[in-house]
Amino acid sequence: MNTSSSLVISVSPANLLDALLPLERLGLDLVALKHSSRVAEDAGARDLVAAPTVEDCVHVVLRCPPVLLARSTAMCASLAETVPSLRACTHQQQALQLLYEHFGSRDIAQWKSQAADAPLLGDPDEHGLRCFAIDELTRADSGSCGAAFCAQLRRDGFVPLLVPKDQRHLFKLVERDAADWFSRSEEDKLEQAGAYGHVDRKFTGYRMGKFREQLEVRPTAEGGVYPMLSAPADFAARLALLLRALDRIARSLLAHVAADVGVAPEFFDELVDPPRPGASRIADALCGAAETTFPPNEELNRATKTIAEELRREKLRQEESAELTSPAALGHSLIRLCRYDSKNEGVAGSGVLCEAHNDVGLITLDPCADVPGLQALRRADGLWVAVEDVAPPAEGGLLMMAMVGDTLGRLTASYYSPCKHRVMAPPRGERIGLPFLFRGRSDAVLNTRNAIQEGLATGKKVHLAEMETTTIKELPAFDSAKSILRNWFRSVKK
Repeated sequence: MNTSSSLVISVSPANLLDALLPLERLGLDLVALKHSSRVAEDAGARDLVAAPTVEDCVHVVLRCPPVLLARSTAMCASLAETVPSLRACTHQQQALQLLYEHFGSRDIAQWKSQAADAPLLGDPDEHGLRCFAIDELTRADSGSCGAAFCAQLRRDGFVPLLVPKDQRHLFKLVERDAADWFSRSEEDKLEQAGAYGHVDRKFTGYRMGKFREQLEVRPTAEGGVYPMLSAPADFAARLALLLRALDRIARSLLAHVAADVGVAPEFFDELVDPPRPGASRIADALCGAAETTFPPNEELNRATKTIAEELRREKLRQEESAELTSPAALGHSLIRLCRYDSKNEGVAGSGVLCEAHNDVGLITLDPCADVPGLQALRRADGLWVAVEDVAPPAEGGLLMMAMVGDTLGRLTASYYSPCKHRVMAPPRGERIGLPFLFRGRSDAVLNTRNAIQEGLATGKKVHLAEMETTTIKELPAFDSAKSILRNWFRSVKK
């Protein structure tokens, strides 16, 4: 259980002790400080209040017991009368922005030795992270909303998205079906999904790991899913519908990212699978395209039956043409269904059932489960955040986390840094995870040269790594080669 929040202030070096001593006497502990000799940036000027702009300042982070939070905030206001350079962040968003802009990942490493699931500053219900409505982000005229989404995604590595109450039922049905499917015998699961392995040079199928069960399902070239699960009834159809809807969301979010990076909206289209045949037509018809992202609850049954009939006809066509003997053509993106058991003690008894990692891909969409457990390492302050509790869904809606993938991090030279995350043992029963990993084509060539040159010609900053012939599947090796060369040059200089 975390027992601390944090206070973030800014003060001129000459007044540093005048500001720190009263706060430390009150019971606050110094965690980190960073000197800045620059004139206050626009973001900093927005994020700090009640003080004149200073050219030379020190940003300070203090650990504050929650019982002292109100008193310490009031003390900052009182101190500002005698220490005019003092400015205090008033809520979580401002504090995170300042930490993101002025502190490195190791500047506040002391926090990592203790629990870190409390808000950084202020009342989380009043000043919590902004939660973006999916329907608003996927509209064609969502420019300002998209820019705010990108700013928060860069800062934290993750952003809460809100699925409206009238569109959440599909997730709940898939979560229920997945729990049913995992409860079956291992023989039945292997017969339906096959053992985890390569199909069409991509991993798919079922496996029982040390700390979790996992089933990877991918879209097929014909618009279906693989493996084609036979039970529970309509499970495969619901997965196909969910995959199509999540694919459309990921493409919409990447269009905002493209604008923020400084490239054309279609930049990412050349790196990913083309939309599946029939997917847009059916999803648009059932979801109302411009109006909703997922089928409304009252339309879901009809949508499921439509998809199920489409899959049945496709299976018959394959059987008649003997195509079942050839490997299925699978998409690069996937949905990874995971089951975590509260009885499992995790890695070395720590309760960690899925160790800290970055997802391979451009962006991950992870619906928050009924039972919590997902934690993300927030870029701004290096704290593990129980993201499913960050922004409680309003009016019965469903939260879904958008997280930066490793491919996007490498492609943008860490302008967007991958979201490191982990899964803890559920407090009770089981947790069903449904992350969707939107990935680029493994053979897609990352040629950023033209985009960077166009930016230089127009005076626009393009946040891309310089690449010309590297493919997505070569990215890890590409980074390793750079590291080897860098270390060699360092050794030569010595």
